[in-house]
Amino acid sequence: SSAASDLYKRQHLFRPVRISKAEDAPVAALYNATSNTFVTAVGRNVMVWDARTGRLRSEYQQLAGSEITSICLDDRQRKLVVGELDGAVRVYNYMNGALMKEPFVAARHEGQVTALCYNDADKVILSASSWDHSVRVFDELEPDSIPLLRTMRALTGGESGEGGEGDGCGVAVSYTHLKLPTNREV
Repeated sequence: SSAASDLYKRQHLFRPVRISKAEDAPVAALYNATSNTFVTAVGRNVMVWDARTGRLRSEYQQLAGSEITSICLDDRQRKLVVGELDGAVRVYNYMNGALMKEPFVAARHEGQVTALCYNDADKVILSASSWDHSVRVFDELEPDSIPLLRTMRALTGGESGEGGEGDGCGVAVSYTHLKLPTNREV
């Protein structure tokens, strides 16, 4: 059919990139509909790819302070939120890689950031760490920093399978059923 033929003509394949070792494989990839790009994170580096052509548009080398473990985009897809191996969460300008804001050192997780999620409704960043069994909520409305609003810790029972020594933590947000309480409402 002509519709299938048109679709095939518009598809572009990404050029294969040879990686030297397993540590160089991407840990995350996201599509940015606003700029029609993909972003990938490898080690401490971030690469932005043109979704239409598959070509590398920009690369931000040594962007993060430690190895990147997770990424997400803000609601307007203009900011890249990066979670790191050392527990840090930082916000960068998506188009130029400039550091925009970060929390105080005391607000870091005690281990690597396992998952990130941007809550559009409340303009907060949720970060999870399976290492310290916590989810942290950061205020993204502040212009120069991301203050920690709240830390929620899992109850640990000591035995695996009883809320204890498990090695998994994630963040899930239902925008329909959840109104996230923040200190801004008090």
